[in-house]
Amino acid sequence: MRCATATPLDNFAIVPEMTPIRTFLFGVLAWLGAAVGYSKPLVVTTHTVLSDFVHEIAGDDVEVTCLLPVNIDPHSYDPRPADVRAVSRAALVVMNGLGLEPWAERLVAAAGYKGAIVVATDGLEGLLPLSDHEEHGHAGRSGENDALDPHAWQDLRNAKHYVQKIANALCQVVPSRADAFRSNAAAYEAKLDALDAEVRREIDSIPSGRRKLVTSHDSLQYLGNRYGLRIVPVAGSRPGQEPSARQLAELISTVRREHVPAVFFEATSNPKLAELVAKEAGVTVVRELYTDSLGPTGSPGATYLGMFRHNIATLVAALK
Repeated sequence: MRCATATPLDNFAIVPEMTPIRTFLFGVLAWLGAAVGYSKPLVVTTHTVLSDFVHEIAGDDVEVTCLLPVNIDPHSYDPRPADVRAVSRAALVVMNGLGLEPWAERLVAAAGYKGAIVVATDGLEGLLPLSDHEEHGHAGRSGENDALDPHAWQDLRNAKHYVQKIANALCQVVPSRADAFRSNAAAYEAKLDALDAEVRREIDSIPSGRRKLVTSHDSLQYLGNRYGLRIVPVAGSRPGQEPSARQLAELISTVRREHVPAVFFEATSNPKLAELVAKEAGVTVVRELYTDSLGPTGSPGATYLGMFRHNIATLVAALK
């Protein structure tokens, strides 16, 4: 909304006396006009983890819209008209990449968005292959990354890469706050380093022979690679995709043969599959891990740091 331009006083037939009431009202109207005329830059993210990083870096200096609600599978999300409108108004779009959100580029095109885009995994070294990429269904950008695991934030070192890329982009969007953004990013990276050391101590408390688990979705390979956990995902699985009878039988056999202590399911997955595997293999089923999404407000997984601590505490309690 544009504010009306001021009219010279000599165009008025009568200039009313500025009583205290009129002075107050003019002040209120001026404040409202300034408020209407100012809007924070809008940052649109495709994922709850990315939104949390933006909040940690920029605080109240930007408006953040996350396209995915919590506990929603990002792989098969169907964008809404409201998402197109949000992207069209954005000053910055932040996405994960590696095929986590295969709909994102189509959405950007549909919105006619020509602004800055951050792909948080771009330039990240040490990317891992999907254990079952031929059937997993992740479609990378132009297909080149369809065999890579997109859940890179499950390694705290990778989270630092995300934070650095997002901070650099935010400094371009709001240059007047660049120093504050860099300071906030550095402080948050220090928290990530401290949590990494904390997680190592927790994992070390698990007997080496019990550092293995089954998950219903191939989303924790980075966590396992970083901390020496063997992750056995349900073969060929992704949220909403059921394994074949042969794959299920092979998984149950693996759990028995390897003496896997527990089967976990993620908040975005159907628990019935994990419960079936656990029952047939005679092991514990554990609820629940946050992997493809942060949790709702008030839950242990409502923030990235909270999500990571919750997942590690859940794993350690079940595997010790």
